[in-house]
Amino acid sequence: MVWDVLVLFAFAMTSRDLTALAQTAEDVTRIHQLLGDVNPRIPPSRNLSEPTAVSVAVNLLAINELDTATQTLTLVAWFSITWTNQYLTWDPADYGGAKHFYPDPAEVWRPSIVVQNTKTQLYPLGKFLQITAMADGTNIWYPGDVISTTCRVDVTYFPFDEHTCQVSLVVWSEPGTALLAPMLDKIDLTSFTESSEWELLDTSVRDILVPYSAEGKGDVKLLLELTLKRRASTLVVTVLLPVALLAAINLVVFLIPCESGERISFAVTVLLSYGVFLTFVTDVMPTASDSVSILVLYLYSLFMVSALFLLLSVLTVRLHHFDCSVSPSVAGYVVCLERIVHPGKRFQNRVSSLNNTDDILDDKPRILYRGSLEKLNNPRKGEKQREPREITNSIPKKIQPDSGDEICPPKGMTWKRVVRTVDAFLFRMFSVVLFVATIIVALLILILR
Repeated sequence: MVWDVLVLFAFAMTSRDLTALAQTAEDVTRIHQLLGDVNPRIPPSRNLSEPTAVSVAVNLLAINELDTATQTLTLVAWFSITWTNQYLTWDPADYGGAKHFYPDPAEVWRPSIVVQNTKTQLYPLGKFLQITAMADGTNIWYPGDVISTTCRVDVTYFPFDEHTCQVSLVVWSEPGTALLAPMLDKIDLTSFTESSEWELLDTSVRDILVPYSAEGKGDVKLLLELTLKRRASTLVVTVLLPVALLAAINLVVFLIPCESGERISFAVTVLLSYGVFLTFVTDVMPTASDSVSILVLYLYSLFMVSALFLLLSVLTVRLHHFDCSVSPSVAGYVVCLERIVHPGKRFQNRVSSLNNTDDILDDKPRILYRGSLEKLNNPRKGEKQREPREITNSIPKKIQPDSGDEICPPKGMTWKRVVRTVDAFLFRMFSVVLFVATIIVALLILILR
């Protein structure tokens, strides 16, 4: 008995559903005839003093591009926009159980929603139109579009930069007739396709009141926010690592012998390489921005250092081919650099004055004047040792003691030795400078961002 009752109840419910679904073409045609009493230019509220509540849900499909040079965000999205049309209702029982139909979008009222911060022309949403009209008066509109908006970027920590871009939706041509409200506080990412260049960290949807009268009346603006982070792995491999490698290779210019003739051409090649990387990086930087990339400053610094290396290479090659003698003052500086470069090695730097003849006898200096060396206290065999006064008088007049000139540098001090010492010193000095600068730049980009 119980089973019979359950079977009869199920059959009754099934028959009811079949009856509800047994709508004919005539029923749908009669529903469309309801549009004759609807004016698409009149807001769908019987009380026109109150704005029509419009709920908006945003569905993001893809992020096509975030062009940091032009500060433009391009994305693809579709919207689910819902409102109640009080002039378009019916009883489904009178129309064969039809609970909804799809009217022509031009025949019903729609809110004129536009993207306020668009980068292109200002036009209402409306591509790929579809409106679903429900029996209780609920209208659901599904517009989709490719949206290009302005996005203010901060490239200080490029290529590890993050940006928050905004899309502003407002009711444009009918102020006060529609009140926008977010259906969700987040953007729907169900159909979202990840970008290969940008990672979507967070989204938000919020409404902001924009007053247009002194009485406090105003329209509501929907603000969509997207936080994007650049995927830096490709730029690290293609930009950062080659730049760091070039900085190390640039130091090799001081290790190339001047006799090889390749020093200047090597310096020019590295300088041109920095120019190529600067062109690549500056192409993705904004032409006008409040921030400057730390990486760009670092590249400009390396470019100027490379230019300095080129000038130093020309100077050292020129000095290497000098055929004149090294002055005593230059020799003194060179010996000091040798002690810095080779702290464990002993160098002789006896450059004495002839103003005191006693010092000459005690220290046994050597006189070198375009000839061989001669010890003052070791005369030749059979030759009488001369007095110090006579020896000093035998020195040419241009280096007399009264003139205050010094004896020429120690034996072996040539311009080739000067160049070798300067190269070794510059190589060590710039190695430390570039290493410290690279570490500081890496800390600024990775830690302070």
